[in-house]
Amino acid sequence: KLVLREFTSYKEQAFILKIDGIHKTGNAFLLSITNTSEFGNHAYIAPLADAQDGFMDIGLVRRIPWHSIPLNTFRLFRKKLHHSKYYQHFKGH
Repeated sequence: KLVLREFTSYKEQAFILKIDGIHKTGNAFLLSITNTSEFGNHAYIAPLADAQDGFMDIGLVRRIPWHSIPLNTFRLFRKKLHHSKYYQHFKGH
């Protein structure tokens, strides 16, 4: 119940990123900076990340409409989140 209440009331936050000299700005519901693909419990927030490549990976998720949550949850747990139009992936040093 708490998760649903927070999910519905949470607002996207503005972000500014500088990745290898390139500025990226916008709004994100979730922004994860990582060097591995998995949050844990088989939830893959950055499915394109490679812990061995020497890069940091940024997974950005925009607010997902209610009707798209089941599909995107499936994608999160099947390493397919990068196929969502609500997801962006950046890589840099």
